[in-house]
Amino acid sequence: MLWDGTYIIIGVIALILLMLVLGIISGVMEFVLVESLVNNVVTIRASVRRYLRPGFNLFIVKLVIELVFLALFILAMLPVVAPLLKPGVVITTGLLISAIIWLIVVLLVLAVAGGIVNSFIGLSIPVAMYNRKGIIAAIKEVVGAFRREWKQVVVYWVVRIILGIVAGIIAGIAIFIIFLLVAAILLIIGLVMFFALSAIAGPDSLLLWIVLGAYAFLAILVFIILGLLASVPVPVFMKYHMLAFLNAWHPEARIRFFDAAPIIPAAPV
Repeated sequence: MLWDGTYIIIGVIALILLMLVLGIISGVMEFVLVESLVNNVVTIRASVRRYLRPGFNLFIVKLVIELVFLALFILAMLPVVAPLLKPGVVITTGLLISAIIWLIVVLLVLAVAGGIVNSFIGLSIPVAMYNRKGIIAAIKEVVGAFRREWKQVVVYWVVRIILGIVAGIIAGIAIFIIFLLVAAILLIIGLVMFFALSAIAGPDSLLLWIVLGAYAFLAILVFIILGLLASVPVPVFMKYHMLAFLNAWHPEARIRFFDAAPIIPAAPV
């Protein structure tokens, strides 16, 4: 028999591989989404092939940045955590509160810094696509433009935060109402099925519980699909906002919205 810990190691490796694959897919879809919104044409298969390499490069860049942020978090927390790990240390309430406050401060600082970095990366993707540049070169171009006209970007960030909050609230309310309606409909159908099958086969019938189990599975799938669909509008709206701002702030990006004969950009290397 395999050592019990082997299963844990295999599970961890499988989880890491899954996260890597999902990260690469996410990187590719960043390019695909931008192209679809700009051209108003959805060609998933062709776009995925076209942007597989730049999507992988984007994934590597994001992975390196995330590792850097993780290292910064560890370094920032060491002065607080190290004393707590010393043998014989007495953990007082004041020490614990100060550690929690420091943790919150570190997380807030890293969250703000991460948001800024992600914003630069998001702005760099169309620049890379429509100027046939690598993602790193595009980031350098965006950062250079930010140094020259940083005030507009700061206003953009503020507006984006407000728009995100408002859009999130509106979408949340709409999703909640839709979920309630769907849940009510599914519940009514389920009750009708339960009483009908109970009258036909009896409440203890195996057929009854098989049918209800299958129906519950389908209901869960419906909610999963609804959740996936509900998660689309706000990110798409925010991406439109980003592209519109980039086109006005940095015309060198050469974004041509809804071109009658859109130029499909070559995948950057």
